[in-house]
Amino acid sequence: MESKPHTRQFILKGLLWLGLIVAVIALVLGTYVFASSPASIRTPELEHYHFRMQVVVDGQDVDFSDDRFQIAYSPNQCTGELTTEPIHFHDKQDQFVHVHWAGMTGGLVLKNYGWNYIGGADSILGYRLDTILNPQAVPIHGNELPKIDDSYSFYVYIGDESGYTQKDFTDFVNQDLETFFGVASTFPVQEGGNSDETIAESLVRINNLLGNVVLFAQKEEPTDEEIMDRLNNLVPLTDSTCGG
Repeated sequence: MESKPHTRQFILKGLLWLGLIVAVIALVLGTYVFASSPASIRTPELEHYHFRMQVVVDGQDVDFSDDRFQIAYSPNQCTGELTTEPIHFHDKQDQFVHVHWAGMTGGLVLKNYGWNYIGGADSILGYRLDTILNPQAVPIHGNELPKIDDSYSFYVYIGDESGYTQKDFTDFVNQDLETFFGVASTFPVQEGGNSDETIAESLVRINNLLGNVVLFAQKEEPTDEEIMDRLNNLVPLTDSTCGG
């Protein structure tokens, strides 16, 4: 019959091995959570700018004013509070992308609506690590963009009715949107106002617009006429892009 000290030693070793296994699993999961989450998702910071985006698939324009792309207006979209979704459309507006977290890329925008060209799980943008022991998944809005396959090419243009510049799809996917457009956000804005003006008041007055982008997903390069047709049909700016 085994002695009690020997039994206790066996149990202790078993607990130590169990603890080691749990620690290794936690380390692996933690490494995955960190590595699969862009810094802008891991540690979100408040931002508020806009850009107009058109996506054209085989000659058909995606209508972002459709309910499946829209969210209900929430008062914190025009305050200093961090929104739940970093990217969204609202107020039944087509083209007009609202960005509320700093460091967003075109890849995160596309992934948010179903086109994942930046890796990680298809269903989430990544994990918030505000509290390191309690990572919070940031879900995508939904798989709403049309289904395409690897035979498609992407053609990206920025500009307006006065002309356009072709851009690299890889840059759109990977660059911070301020870098991609070459325009710095003016958030928080005090331009033209007094020093006591609140963030909400500034946003009501000023459209913090970075630019316009048209993304064609198709087999052949679009014509000049097709590109300018989209840039001649930009949704007009309103007095406020907050939707309040």
